[in-house]
Amino acid sequence: MGDSGDVRTAVRRVLRALRGVILPPGVPPRKLFPILLMLFIEGVAATSIMAYVPYMVLDLGVTSDPQKVGYYAGFISSSFFICQFASSFFIGVLSDKIGRRPVLLSGTLGLFISMLLFGFSWSYPVALVARSINGLMDGNMGVAKTYLGEVTDSTNRIQTFAFFGLMYGIGSIVGSTLGGLTARPAITMPKVFSPKGLFGKFPYLLPNAIIAVLVLVNFILGYIFLTENQHSRPENLTKPMKQLQEEERN
Repeated sequence: MGDSGDVRTAVRRVLRALRGVILPPGVPPRKLFPILLMLFIEGVAATSIMAYVPYMVLDLGVTSDPQKVGYYAGFISSSFFICQFASSFFIGVLSDKIGRRPVLLSGTLGLFISMLLFGFSWSYPVALVARSINGLMDGNMGVAKTYLGEVTDSTNRIQTFAFFGLMYGIGSIVGSTLGGLTARPAITMPKVFSPKGLFGKFPYLLPNAIIAVLVLVNFILGYIFLTENQHSRPENLTKPMKQLQEEERN
């Protein structure tokens, strides 16, 4: 019994040490993890179509001319980033008015719906609209940074913000890989997915459905663990920053 107790104690000490090295000290993990997952999913959603969008243009019957595929594929790919850019400022202002939490959660829920809509796209205009909605609802990057900025200070902010590029970068790698491996499954994996089934009719549903599941998990975690920061509440706008950060930790 004594040996097993010593082992458990040693394991707990190692875990605490790792947490201090990997996780920024003083930042509540319940607030950190949902935000980092949002950043990861944003990278996945942004890059997942890059591997298959030319095939999608051909399958939707927009054109049969290989010389024009890139032209139409470019509209679908760029619509996400254009709409994300257009919505970021207004989403930031909205988060100042109603709070960070409702904006982050509504954006996550909108991303879930738009990913499924894009997967079920039956025409080029539908795909373009779905991808645009995807970008409009995925402008949470600035709000996410603000959210974590409000629960960090000079001792842990640099380490915390280093995760932004890391998670988005990992998400971009996973997104491109996921799109390439799971698009058109009835053609690439006919023994698993029937050409006459759902994924045969909608060949780009599978990668978007997988991402939608991740988004739904993120929404549930955010709904449970994300609480409104003290800073974004109107009654706290005049309070000193140090006082609000101390209240946030407690």
